[in-house]
Amino acid sequence: MAFFKLSDICIIAKGKTPISKSVPGAFPLVTTSEERLTADKYDFDGKSVCIPMVSSTGHGHASLKRLHYQEGKFALGTILAALIPKNEKNLIARYLYIYLSVFKDELIVPLMKGSANVSLTLTNLTSIKIFVPNVNKQKEIINKYNACYNSYESFDKEFKVQFESLKIFRTKILQDAFAGKLIRSGNTKSIQTTEEDLNNNTPHNSPAHWEWMQLSDLTRKMGAGSTPKGGKLVYKNSGVVFLRSQNIQNGFFDLEDVAYIGDDINIRMKATQVEAFDILLNITGASLGRSVVAPVNFPKANVSQHVAIIRLKDPRLSSFIHLYILSPYFQNKIQKVQSGISREGLSIRELQKIFIPIVSHEEREQLLKKISSLFEFHQELTNQFFESVAHANNLLHGYLKDLFLLNTEIKRYKLTSPFTFSVSISEINKRKKAMPKIKEGQPSANFDDISISILADEFQDNTFGFLDIFEKTSIDYESVKEIIFQLLKESKIQQVPYLKMFFDTEDTGKMLFKIIRA
Repeated sequence: MAFFKLSDICIIAKGKTPISKSVPGAFPLVTTSEERLTADKYDFDGKSVCIPMVSSTGHGHASLKRLHYQEGKFALGTILAALIPKNEKNLIARYLYIYLSVFKDELIVPLMKGSANVSLTLTNLTSIKIFVPNVNKQKEIINKYNACYNSYESFDKEFKVQFESLKIFRTKILQDAFAGKLIRSGNTKSIQTTEEDLNNNTPHNSPAHWEWMQLSDLTRKMGAGSTPKGGKLVYKNSGVVFLRSQNIQNGFFDLEDVAYIGDDINIRMKATQVEAFDILLNITGASLGRSVVAPVNFPKANVSQHVAIIRLKDPRLSSFIHLYILSPYFQNKIQKVQSGISREGLSIRELQKIFIPIVSHEEREQLLKKISSLFEFHQELTNQFFESVAHANNLLHGYLKDLFLLNTEIKRYKLTSPFTFSVSISEINKRKKAMPKIKEGQPSANFDDISISILADEFQDNTFGFLDIFEKTSIDYESVKEIIFQLLKESKIQQVPYLKMFFDTEDTGKMLFKIIRA
């Protein structure tokens, strides 16, 4: 058993198929997403591990969401690389996929570089070292991995069911709220179902004393925004917030990739400037119906033509009407109107005709309070759900790491980055002679200053890690690791004190040290 560089045991090649220009066909096309597309030509034939060469999150942040395993003839996007074992008798492709998937954050992600477009190079990949046990051990790990994932899939199915239930619960809150079932508010009318009744002032089941008004009668402004001439070319890195459909979510703004425009353009687009308590509603595309209310403290903003501004005569009604917009009654209505008139989007004229319930101030406040309480409960359930998912994922990842880290050979070779020890002792000795002080304001320490005795005095009987030594010396972090591995090599059990290395059972994979005195 030993570690090998990927370049020694794999063919490493870049994908050849431009994803956006590929022609659908008979061959699977591997992209960065989990689902496969198709292509009319293939780039590779065999068992392969496919690695995205670009960050999953972008924006200057290095990350990899997933690797891919693919067999047979397949096409590969140009932003991915294929790792094909040179000899499957020595390295099984499925084992390579499991190993790199488990340790991608330690071995691959740190190699991604770039201030904006964070990416890998083929040269980076060649330098990665992987642990290659004998083929029988690889097969054993593959079988354990498969068994683990079979069990996890049952949890995953249950998670999906629970998540759908949470979405239904939130919808049901609004459905019951605007059918008069959440608070005691009088008798309800029967549900109107005929086409003629769609124009009736009672469009669905509701308390008998509620009144209904068309949205146009409640507003002092209703209209879509516009896109400035020049489109993306006039966007800036700062300035006036320019809200597009992707920025409008149900009940909140997503400003991660928000665009900005200059004050001059904002002045020219004065009619679509956002004010406090405006209801913003997406009126086109897949996000049709998403809505949010602009808060008092929202920065200066404008909207694109895909977003409608609904400005009420009485701003106090904004929260109530916004919740009605999110209800299945309103959503079903706009979907039906949009599909019947134009697949391009919902017209303002049709939006104005939709009826909105009008209730007394006292009843409205009671209803808002009840909805808010149930939404808070829904949020608690949602938080617990995601905590459960995260816990399950951590257990899975911990178990998969155990498949490797519990192997004594792997421990001996110091498996995971940033603890990979690949510098020879002779190289350490060269650095040892020329090592400078690099930190000011800390006790000076050169390579020769650190010994088993120094460590024994400093840490007594406590365990310690690389960072503990790094923080107490003027030596850079990478050199600290080399020093410790050198001292480990010099330590002999027959001598005391000596340095012992072990893996923290509470945090699998974390390398710790302790001075043994007797």
